[in-house]
Amino acid sequence: MSTTSVPSHGDAAALVPLPELDPLMRDLLAISLTAVSLLRPAYSEAGEIHDFTLDYLNPAAQRRAGLPEQPSETLRSGFPSTFTNGVFDLYRRTYETGQDGRLDFNYEANGLSHHFQGTARRSGDLLVVSSTDTADQPHAAADATLHQAGAATQADDFSEQVRARQQVQQLNEELAATNAELHATNDEHLRTNTALSEAQHQLRQLNQQLEAHVLERTQDLEGARNEAEAERHRLRALIAEAPALIAQLRGPNHFVELVNERFGSLLSGRELAGLLYRAAMPELKNQPFFDQLDAVYRTGESYYGKEVPAVLDRSNSGQLSTDYFNYTYQATHDASGRVDGILVFAEEVTEQVLARQERETQREQLQNLFMQAPAPIVILDGPAMVYQLVNPAYQRMFPGRELLGKSLLEALPELAGSTIPQLLHEVYTTGEAYLAREMPLRIARHEGAPLEDMYCTFTYQARRTCYGVIDGVLVFAHDVTDQVRARGRVQELNQELAAINEELHTTNEELATSNTQLVSINSDLDNFVYTASHDLKAPISNIEGLLATLREELPAPAKGSEVALILDLIQNSVERFTHTISLLTDITKLQKEYNQFATPVVLSQVIDEVRLDLAPLLQEVGGHLHVNVAATPTITFAEKNLRSVVYNLVSNAFKYHNPEREANVTIRSRVEAAYLVLEVEDNGLGLDLSGDHQLFGLFRRFHTHVEGSGVGLHMVKKLVENAGGKIEVKSKPGQGSTFSVYFPC
Repeated sequence: MSTTSVPSHGDAAALVPLPELDPLMRDLLAISLTAVSLLRPAYSEAGEIHDFTLDYLNPAAQRRAGLPEQPSETLRSGFPSTFTNGVFDLYRRTYETGQDGRLDFNYEANGLSHHFQGTARRSGDLLVVSSTDTADQPHAAADATLHQAGAATQADDFSEQVRARQQVQQLNEELAATNAELHATNDEHLRTNTALSEAQHQLRQLNQQLEAHVLERTQDLEGARNEAEAERHRLRALIAEAPALIAQLRGPNHFVELVNERFGSLLSGRELAGLLYRAAMPELKNQPFFDQLDAVYRTGESYYGKEVPAVLDRSNSGQLSTDYFNYTYQATHDASGRVDGILVFAEEVTEQVLARQERETQREQLQNLFMQAPAPIVILDGPAMVYQLVNPAYQRMFPGRELLGKSLLEALPELAGSTIPQLLHEVYTTGEAYLAREMPLRIARHEGAPLEDMYCTFTYQARRTCYGVIDGVLVFAHDVTDQVRARGRVQELNQELAAINEELHTTNEELATSNTQLVSINSDLDNFVYTASHDLKAPISNIEGLLATLREELPAPAKGSEVALILDLIQNSVERFTHTISLLTDITKLQKEYNQFATPVVLSQVIDEVRLDLAPLLQEVGGHLHVNVAATPTITFAEKNLRSVVYNLVSNAFKYHNPEREANVTIRSRVEAAYLVLEVEDNGLGLDLSGDHQLFGLFRRFHTHVEGSGVGLHMVKKLVENAGGKIEVKSKPGQGSTFSVYFPC
């Protein structure tokens, strides 16, 4: 039998090549009186065998089934009764267990009753079925006529059945006559028995050779299957232990066949295997991932994503977070080369992305700092030393000369004969900083101007990437020409210099004394502001009382009169003064509380105290405070400062509640890396944090309909940062806010 292509399951037009058979095997199958069929399993989306395709029928099987060698029918479409008489169940069990199966069954077809005997064995991806039909033996004419009559009776009514019986009786008489003819032919049949026995003997020998060949091939395939299964187990173990996120998806609907432990732990143990990917990861709807998977399955082309943001419910609580991933979608193929699934390989890079963003922010801040610095600063990029940044102070050293975007020698060609290019090259090559004090230069300050003498002090420092690779040089310059010239003049006046030095020494001592006095004055000033802010409260209260008394004693002034205007101005001035004193008190408290001693503090007790202090506010807004801080029973922090942090965050959460719904505030804690994290989440008005929001700026307020100073969040940020921590906020207008305070462990 030559190489054959047969329909594969799921696609009647696609063909799967069968192995090449030797001539003996091909001839044996061609003349065999036994029906031999090769079946291939067809799977449902759930991965179960639900049908078999007919990949090959030998001539005996073709005659019996009335089908070609490579039929387009499946077992279900061509032989539906096999799903009710137990044949399909036997085939499926034999394929799945690998144990040989035997069967005896009756099959009704073409008005005749057939009795079959057969065997089935799995061979690689195929099921080999061999069967014999007792109906293949020659029937007497009367038997055939009886079968035809029986078939006819199935289609006719009762009267037709009677006529059929009469016809059968008549045929019985004809049968007696044909028996005599059969007797005459018996002698001829006996003569042919000898030749038939010899042919049967040869057929048995061929059958034995065929069985030996099939057994050898089956053993080879079994060994290959065992080796493949072992390799599959090794692959599964490797996937389970891999440090990346790995999942195996099957079918066009992306059935999750396998996920490794790291993938599951990313989603807090959420069940993924055995589900469709869309059902297992519903939060990915309206994100690009499902469309990407569909495209990979449709085209077979891999997809690579780098630092792609994904909004996930990592805690399975409905709380979504944005994380970043590098990932690959790789199509997998079946034995025929068709796409049958997708391998997902992903790596979380959230920390790297956020760290890079932070570095970029810091780099931008550093660049802004350079641009605003009073000292001349430039950044020379690459080995060509191209001016990448020139701050205004440096540009003032060379007014009118274009520097930015040019190399050092292109912008200042007169430096070619100096040592500066060589020094910069050494710093770029070795990474070692260099300090050049009062280096003499012959340079033109203006474009086309004559060269003039100048002296500069330079600091050359290598700039490195986040990977430690040198990519430029930072230059800090200071024009000391005037100082050098002044020193030259001073050297001519040594006697005066001695006197000046003495004066400078005395002045330094006075400055040191002044510095000490300033430190003391600053401390006294803090104390004065704190004391004054408190001492002024009583007079202001008295003024308010006197003003109220004055309003009561004076006749009610006419609206818009000068007296009423003056009283209102006095009242407004008193209120502004009171507000200013309150702000001064808060800020002074913050200054005094910077250096509080840190001790282990029971967090739940602090929260209970704050809850009692805010009881009137909770009752006023009808709010509820939910607490879950079992993860961090104690926090090492200044107790007074910790109470201030909790009080400000919780009071703000209730003050800025959404009047359209019940106010709910949740306090929870967790351990994250080197931090104890305290979160305060509310469902209030929320904040618009787009742009330069400066939420923690002093006197910064987002909602003015509620009384406040704009100092609370500023104080919280300073208290936490001074202790080595940090504070973050996530918020959406109309939905609420979550403040996360990171206390160092």
